[in-house]
Amino acid sequence: MNAQTITFNNDTTEVLTLQSEYTKVADDSGSYYGGDQRWFRGMPYYGIISPSGCGVVAICDICLYISGQSNRNRSPLTDDYKNGVIGSQEYIEYVKSFNDLYINLHHRNDPIGRKFQMNNLDGKTGKVMTTYFKSNMIPMKVAAHSIKDPKNLGGRAIYELPSYKEICESIRNDLPVIIGISPSGKENAVPMYVKKRNQMTFGFKTATQNHYVTVTGVITDKSGKPENSVMYRVASWGKEFYINAADLHKHLSCGQGFFGKLACRFGNNMTVIDPRG
Repeated sequence: MNAQTITFNNDTTEVLTLQSEYTKVADDSGSYYGGDQRWFRGMPYYGIISPSGCGVVAICDICLYISGQSNRNRSPLTDDYKNGVIGSQEYIEYVKSFNDLYINLHHRNDPIGRKFQMNNLDGKTGKVMTTYFKSNMIPMKVAAHSIKDPKNLGGRAIYELPSYKEICESIRNDLPVIIGISPSGKENAVPMYVKKRNQMTFGFKTATQNHYVTVTGVITDKSGKPENSVMYRVASWGKEFYINAADLHKHLSCGQGFFGKLACRFGNNMTVIDPRG
């Protein structure tokens, strides 16, 4: 992984966004792009959300977002989300309640219990959201699956891959997508970029692995280099980042050995909402 700057051509770039501003959490110091799992650090019983609750936050943020679309998508848990914003303290209580009812990611004192609780959400994002929707009679379904792209591009552009098309369709339906990035070594972590103001230039900021992010937009430039043609706008740690779709594709097969490759193949996954119910 090399730190770099990526620039798209303004004249040939297509920007696909949600119909409304993504879930905003506000406090006295400003507003955040979704929630931040680190807010739960050191909390009795809920402190495990800080190191291991990225999936919890992703699910909670999306359920808030869709509650703003229609009254039929609301639940008693989302009452504090009004006009696209929720206060930080209200948000923390909301996540706690959501976790208690539907996820049950809690700290346990024994080392083995803690290890298994940290992996509580692996492969279960779809089930958790489906249970929430059914419990609150929200007319939507969820599809959760590994990223189905071929490991070898075979000359195809990134914007021709199944994952790209599926994400774009979901964003057009005004529905964010959760992407799970599997564990890997630091050398194979997926770079995350920030966008320069009023420009199509993305500068390297950090990198991640073993993490859930929420896709809230897609930027496509079909005139440039194929490996730098698609950026996913994502919410993570209460901030807006961008992930190069080509880097995500490389992560499908970054694991070493049979089990490592298997983990990367199936650990890189998507959770997509079906609006047809």
